[in-house]
Amino acid sequence: MDIRSTGETVDGEFEGAGKVQAGTFTKVKIAGRGNVPADAVGVELNVTPIENEGRGFATPYPCTATRPTASTLNYTPGVNIANATIVALNTTGEVCIYTHATSHYALDVVAHLQRYQEPGSRVDYPTGDSPYWVASDGTNIWIASNGSNTVSKMNPADGTRVDYPTGGNPYWVAFDGTSVWITNRGSNTVSKMNPG
Repeated sequence: MDIRSTGETVDGEFEGAGKVQAGTFTKVKIAGRGNVPADAVGVELNVTPIENEGRGFATPYPCTATRPTASTLNYTPGVNIANATIVALNTTGEVCIYTHATSHYALDVVAHLQRYQEPGSRVDYPTGDSPYWVASDGTNIWIASNGSNTVSKMNPADGTRVDYPTGGNPYWVAFDGTSVWITNRGSNTVSKMNPG
């Protein structure tokens, strides 16, 4: 977020909106923008009040009904100062910034946090019938399901998938850096797919 008139963001969202008025907050979508995945649960932010109109403080928080009483940074007129903080995101991937004095704000995401998964725990995602082999293209997981004559492209973060028909009885799957290759035992063929 950069709400100065000349502000720019990675996707053109939350920029140039003008100052946040004293005693109010602004809500900013974080998850699913830039390099922050849609399932992020928190972020490390650099918070910078700019051209503030009085002595005050800023409080980033996960848009709860009651904002925290602690501040992340305190500021004085004419001084642009930044501070880093870690903030949880609400269930829709947003963070709110409360301002005590009227000010422009710039928020920079330094890092994102993912939900912790206990070692040894597992998450099961549905696939096609009789999954046999998996491969990764660096972004997605590809699953050959010989019972349904499909290969599935799956997002490993949330298990969403798209199924593509293949030749009969797909067996092995591999990625060569450009294409996904599937051997089809039932039709004695190999399928070449664009992973895009």
